[in-house]
Amino acid sequence: MNYYKEEKVNIRSANNQDLPKIVNLLKQSLGESLMPKSENFWRWKHVENPFGQSPVLIAEENSELIGVRAFMQWHWKLNGKTLKAARAVDTATHPNHQGKGIFKKLTLQLIEDCKQNHVDFIFNTPNKNSMPGYLKMGWIKAGRLPIRLRFITPFEEFFFRNKVTQQISWEELEKTYYESNKIHSTITTPKSINYLKWRYQQVPVATYQILKGEENEFVIYRIKEGRLKELRVVEYLSDKQQVSKTLWIQIKIAASKHHARVITLSGKTNNFKKGVLLNVGPIVTIRQVSRDLPNELFLFINWSPSLGDLELF
Repeated sequence: MNYYKEEKVNIRSANNQDLPKIVNLLKQSLGESLMPKSENFWRWKHVENPFGQSPVLIAEENSELIGVRAFMQWHWKLNGKTLKAARAVDTATHPNHQGKGIFKKLTLQLIEDCKQNHVDFIFNTPNKNSMPGYLKMGWIKAGRLPIRLRFITPFEEFFFRNKVTQQISWEELEKTYYESNKIHSTITTPKSINYLKWRYQQVPVATYQILKGEENEFVIYRIKEGRLKELRVVEYLSDKQQVSKTLWIQIKIAASKHHARVITLSGKTNNFKKGVLLNVGPIVTIRQVSRDLPNELFLFINWSPSLGDLELF
């Protein structure tokens, strides 16, 4: 679909034939230092997403691709009601065409598309460079995701290194996991097995593993390299009010085997009480689309996202 032509710039919906050019533009504009760019990754993110295919707009000048903008579809739930959201993610402008307002034009047009498709709100976690532009276009800061840190002592690493973990496969998780039917009074992402497999098993740019605790209690984690090797807990799946001692020991065993020095997880996961709580995570911003939104949405104290919900891909 063509939206409009202004001078030599044509803005339209992307199609499958545009994918090689889109990936090439992302590489030209953003590089690959933070995240590898590939057609396979784009399809996982924007086509195979169980919440729906992403709306994607491109800008062309003289048949050359000079800009792209994608909103990733997402669902949140509050008090049993599903909130249809879009996550503002991939955007790029060709280096020779920056400063022409391409990013703003593509973003504002996608907001109009969201209105037509009954999206409730748009969210993202912009960096300090892009934050001012989003705020000018109507985004507001909901709050910062706190991060909980639990350091592994040398004694614990030595003690747990040779213990056995209850690590399970994705096939075993599919057989034993059932999604909670609990109605949450905070804003959460629904965690169906289809969602979990897409998000963590099928993602082509990271490797996630699963630990089992007590009945229907699981942790999904990945190892992140850095100055301090980190075991990052991206999901805690259970109805328990607090993580069991069994599972907590499993997490420490896994950290020790990987020589991770620190365990990190979302500070909004109230089941974990141990460790240091720091207000150092990403700032979540939202852009209202529907007029009928719950007041809880605008205060991050009412959100309970996992690290996996907000990891930047």
